[in-house]
Amino acid sequence: MTMPSVSVIVPVYNGERFIEECLRSISGQRLDDVEIIVVDDGSTDGTAAICREYVAKERRARFIQKENAGVSAARNSGLDLAKGRYIAFVDADDWVTEDGLVHLLGKANASGADIVMGDYLIFDNGRTVRQTLAPVNTAQQVLTRVLSGEYHSALWNKLVRRELMLTARFPEEIGYLEDSVVLSRILVNGQPGVAFVNEVVYVYRQHGDAVTLSGGRKLLDLLTAHRLIAECLQEFGVEDAAREVLPDKIHRGTWFVLTMIDESVLDEAVSQARLHFHATRTQRRFASAGIKPMILNGLLRLPQPIAVAGFRAVRGVLTFASPARRKLVRQARSASNGAG
Repeated sequence: MTMPSVSVIVPVYNGERFIEECLRSISGQRLDDVEIIVVDDGSTDGTAAICREYVAKERRARFIQKENAGVSAARNSGLDLAKGRYIAFVDADDWVTEDGLVHLLGKANASGADIVMGDYLIFDNGRTVRQTLAPVNTAQQVLTRVLSGEYHSALWNKLVRRELMLTARFPEEIGYLEDSVVLSRILVNGQPGVAFVNEVVYVYRQHGDAVTLSGGRKLLDLLTAHRLIAECLQEFGVEDAAREVLPDKIHRGTWFVLTMIDESVLDEAVSQARLHFHATRTQRRFASAGIKPMILNGLLRLPQPIAVAGFRAVRGVLTFASPARRKLVRQARSASNGAG
């Protein structure tokens, strides 16, 4: 069998509402030599039946069912089977624009780049907003913009050479921000060539961030993701610009977790944050001064019970001072109750 130009990996869990639209968008690409790998991560709804029906009609598609182990494990299962020269990932509730993959692959073939990125749309309640990427020249520059938040860290608007993608397995211990870990790993692996297309290649369906909104334990994955990124950058070495951005990312993320996570998980969150700060102490030497880093460093040096009480007080002050935060806390509690 001839090697496909692109392997498209679609992990799905209980995605019966949107998966058919997603898969149709991939089949509609004007690419004959595309491989479509759909990985059902133990869905309990009608997802599997929809996927089987799709695969029966789509000769380029393969369907895998596995026990539920999280999105990272599902993506790794897809990678194990992928044969394409390039790899693309599509989330089951999103879709690829008409000729989105064609634009990405065309740029990859023309430039020889290892990673190609395109613009995308955010779709929210029927409205769309275009996110345009300002092109840069090197992978290190891309990394700096990913760490700063200027570029989205997701993989869905990117095409990655298969050999490069296989060097960066998805961390199966987390199911949140796993993309950012993998993208950081591939961007620092050697000097991969990067290219951009000034076309909208993907539509990201925004539901509101269920992880951050619920404030549940999964929010702790943010700390693990940032630690894995710090270890990666420490191992491979990065330019000054990326090294200077990382500490602020660590501080912002830790502050967010400790001030937004559900009260029932706060003690565990403080304990993990203490370990997180110890593990990233070398990278945080480059941090800029500010009130949040000062509070974090001060409280996390204290004994556990005192540190927890300190963050509980900080959370109370923030909630009292900010009407927007009070609204967010109410939404988080509502989401948490609904999940239960």
